Amino acid sequence: MNYIVVDLEWNQAMSSKSSVFNKLPIHLRGEIIEIGAVKLNPDMSLGEEFTVDVKPVYFKRMHYKVKKITGFDKERLSHGLPFPDALEAFRAWCGEDVTFLTWGCDDKGIMEQNIIIHDLDW
Repeated sequence: MNYIVVDLEWNQAMSSKSSVFNKLPIHLRGEIIEIGAVKLNPDMSLGEEFTVDVKPVYFKRMHYKVKKITGFDKERLSHGLPFPDALEAFRAWCGEDVTFLTWGCDDKGIMEQNIIIHDLDW
């Protein structure tokens, strides 16, 4: 079994009343802009790292708080991978027989929403 600690960064709409919500099939709380992870070695020490920037398609304008916390800007994310490609790269890196650990309770739900909105399977 491989243990992988995941840390997602995501952008959000500027307002809960944003017009982008009228165009989406689900209420997307956050659009992933970075997938970061580290594999834990058998002794639980830090192992191989993974990181990929994701180019946003729904929340293209960076929320000022997200920009302040992450330091990410529109220019950096314009070079990111589309979410389906980023997810595929992450899946390939993870391998089989994986247990995910996260820093907080939101990462799982945000990942699920992004998979759904892009009509993907895990």
